[in-house]
Amino acid sequence: MPLSSSRFFSSVAGSKILAAVTPTPTPSPTPTPTPAAFKELAIGGGGWLVGMDMDSAGGMIAKADVYGGYIKTKGDARWKELFNTASMPAEDIELYRGQGVYETRFAPSNAQRIYMQLNGWVYRTSNRAATWTKTAFTRLPANSEGRDGNNAYRWYGPKMAVDPINPDVVIATSVIGGVQISRDAGETWTTVTGLPAVGARGWGVCFDPTSATVSGRKQGIYLYCDGTGLYRSTDGGVTFAAVAGGPTQLSQIAISSTGKLWITCYQTPGSFDAYMFDGTNWTTVNVNPAGGTARSPYAVAIHPTDPNRIAICAADGRTSLTTDGGVTWGSYKTWTLTKAGSDVPWLADTGAYFLSAGQLRFDPTEANKLYMSMGVGVIWCNPIVGTGNNIWRSETAGIEELVANTIISIPGGDPLTLNWDRAAISIADPEVFPTSINVPIDPAAEIIHGWHAAYSPQSPMFVGMVANSFHNGAFHSLSGYSVNGGKSFTNFATLPPDMTTDSKLGGNIAVCDTNTIMLFPSDNARPYRSTDRGATWTRMTFPGVTDTYVSTPTGTPQSGWGSNYRFKRSIVTADQVTEGTFYAYNFQTGSVFRTTDKGATWTQRASGLGSKVVNVKLRAVPGTAGKMYLCDGNFANETLTSGNTTGFLRSVDGGATFSPAGTIVGVFDFGFGKAVNGSTPTIVAAGFVNGVFGVYWSADDAATWTLIEQFPASSLDQIVAVNGDMNIAKRFYVGLYGSSYRYVDVP
Repeated sequence: MPLSSSRFFSSVAGSKILAAVTPTPTPSPTPTPTPAAFKELAIGGGGWLVGMDMDSAGGMIAKADVYGGYIKTKGDARWKELFNTASMPAEDIELYRGQGVYETRFAPSNAQRIYMQLNGWVYRTSNRAATWTKTAFTRLPANSEGRDGNNAYRWYGPKMAVDPINPDVVIATSVIGGVQISRDAGETWTTVTGLPAVGARGWGVCFDPTSATVSGRKQGIYLYCDGTGLYRSTDGGVTFAAVAGGPTQLSQIAISSTGKLWITCYQTPGSFDAYMFDGTNWTTVNVNPAGGTARSPYAVAIHPTDPNRIAICAADGRTSLTTDGGVTWGSYKTWTLTKAGSDVPWLADTGAYFLSAGQLRFDPTEANKLYMSMGVGVIWCNPIVGTGNNIWRSETAGIEELVANTIISIPGGDPLTLNWDRAAISIADPEVFPTSINVPIDPAAEIIHGWHAAYSPQSPMFVGMVANSFHNGAFHSLSGYSVNGGKSFTNFATLPPDMTTDSKLGGNIAVCDTNTIMLFPSDNARPYRSTDRGATWTRMTFPGVTDTYVSTPTGTPQSGWGSNYRFKRSIVTADQVTEGTFYAYNFQTGSVFRTTDKGATWTQRASGLGSKVVNVKLRAVPGTAGKMYLCDGNFANETLTSGNTTGFLRSVDGGATFSPAGTIVGVFDFGFGKAVNGSTPTIVAAGFVNGVFGVYWSADDAATWTLIEQFPASSLDQIVAVNGDMNIAKRFYVGLYGSSYRYVDVP
């Protein structure tokens, strides 16, 4: 769920290649895909499901903040992606069109009909997400709240509503676009006028199921305007009038089958109060009569067939239940997130401190089964009123929502993923969900981001990792080393002062033997080395590099080692044969540097490589001393057939010179895998071959490339990481911006 993650994949500074390089090889024919397809790497959940809805049969849709959404029919074992390349309109099958879903809702009278606000448009499906049609809704402006499913108030709402008796009547709202209504399934839209300016939290909207019906449409509509209060229409949305009283801020609204409207106002300080409006009068309701630490009501759900059964939870997941319409409440219950009966076991390890609630929904087909979309998936319980805890279980299989940073394959070990929020998870079996996570949750931090990791070429079970976060007002670090291939980590005894003094997040790491560590923090910090597993650190200097310390992430001058922790960079690498030799790329000088004495001294090697600020990758080749590849990683305005044409560079002389390798260009990321035959490792890369974007692999040192897939597992999500498997030939991995990882076994 990264609360502050953003897309940082466009070019920030120009990049130029060496003045003199070897000629680019003659292009080969247009690539043909390998007869193989990527599959989901079984991790399960991992990201924030900020909202959900249910149909009358207990089917569900859930929206994610960073990428996509999911749909599930009651009784199915797994969720499915709400949209993909097979279901979206042809004109939207393009790179990086996918984002988090802004809002989505079932039509209550027809579960085949779903509406979805995505990327500034409104889509409609009439076959339960098998195919989507773009409605006539005018797309919202770029960089606006209404185009961002990861906006600051993404769990508020609901921001969209469908008439309970007419699936063609839909209301879509956003801060930038206001309130718009369609009465013909999105063929035309009308902007509602006469409403006040809305606050940053946006709108909440619902139809009154008890209102009058005219021409097959419900006439009663409630509209909550953040900063002003409640408005009501009695003419099907033609006009709205203010309702006196009630709160002026909202988080979520819900309406019962008897027409009672419930409103929660999260972030109202020191209050347990929710609000109920019965069509005439307001009632203030204390949902936690037991008292204790004040936690303002956050999410609300009303049972569709039992209007007296209402659940309200705080942000941390503590839930209070009433079974008499709000007269008495059971007070906030603590929880147990159990592995017993859960489909993704490791999620139970993450919910001990804070559930990060999104929205609540009761299953209409069962008397007392409550679902919560939350920080790592979807969970359910049978909520209680009396004493005890609510026992929650995961129902998340099929949802893959980790925000990937990178994945490494350890020779003789398991692949290790590095991620936002859930720092490190290793994969023993790509088809089986992990039972635990590799880095325990820090109670003080709640979330820790895993940025980068590397294994020792001499002792691959020795792994170094950069993992930290700034959360709850403080810097937290679980950066450290592993001696068992990443199964568990020991925190570094100390950290470089640049990291601790000014909370420098992110960065890159490289290791050799079982003690030596090169640590390059991001945010303009300076590089350090340790020869004692992080017990002590020494700052490294580089000829010609001005690395004046800057105390702000975007300050100047920049050190040239990493300007922003969000970038997907990999700038330091250990020579995979010669112990003690490392290479590092610096964008301030456009140069590669080398050390042969474990970082004590560095010399400049190739220069004129350009200022590759954003997502540059430098990686040494397994099995060959002095050999490495370099890509600039810039993605800016790419399409499936055009984009960055910067070459994929190779050095075979310890970084002294670089020249283009093969026909692939515009490479965002690459990695190495076990050799198919001989000693040449396979290479996998995301880039362009003959003007066609895709994930490619090569078995002949980048001389020729074979296309695997353009969109791994039909996902429209952005590729942010690729790598090969060092133990299984022709197995390759991709990491996605907001939907975890995929893998493929090429025949």
